[in-house]
Amino acid sequence: MLKHPWIIIVLIPCSINLLLVGMYFSGIPMFQHIVVPNMPYVAQEREFGLLENLQNLYLLAMVCMGVYALKVKPYLWEKLLASVYIVAAAFIFMEEIDWGLHWIELLGDVARNDAIPTSERNWHNNGERTSNLKDLVTLSCVLLFVIAPFALQNKTHSLIRYVLPVKHYAAGFLGIVLISRLAHYLDDQGLGTEGMRQNISEFRELGMYYLYMIWSYTVIVKRSFKN
Repeated sequence: MLKHPWIIIVLIPCSINLLLVGMYFSGIPMFQHIVVPNMPYVAQEREFGLLENLQNLYLLAMVCMGVYALKVKPYLWEKLLASVYIVAAAFIFMEEIDWGLHWIELLGDVARNDAIPTSERNWHNNGERTSNLKDLVTLSCVLLFVIAPFALQNKTHSLIRYVLPVKHYAAGFLGIVLISRLAHYLDDQGLGTEGMRQNISEFRELGMYYLYMIWSYTVIVKRSFKN
């Protein structure tokens, strides 16, 4: 179990999200450009901001935890799951960084008008995939972090106890959703910058990645499977 779960699972992710939302919608250019840089000559300027790169950091941490699990977990089925986990986390990370395209374009001095269109930069931005994947991730968070801790709290099966999140995740998830709604409201009022238009859900993604990262740490590092 984590020490101080209210701080780690609720206070920290909500504080980070609220701080970034406050900075972005503050109207103060210096703060806004930390979250989303003002780089009009770059097609994907938001990819170089603190918001996007915190997401990347969380995902890289999950990849590292998967590698750690692959090395230390004793059972074959744990190692197989760790392998799947590594591939999934690495794929999401590469999708988030457009497989390195925005760095290639930046270093290659590619003009905004000559950059590869958003719909062609990765797999998840094609067609309805973005919306469908957001709904799928949200549903997975609701099932894992909100419903499961309460619905399965009295189950004694070893595997359930091994992976079951504590109830604090429900509060953390609710806080992240409320802050996301605040961000959408402020965006609807015309605040923020052009660099983030149509991508306000990135604030919610950041919080969800954090919760998955901490849950992964709990299962991989703090817990051991017991028959």
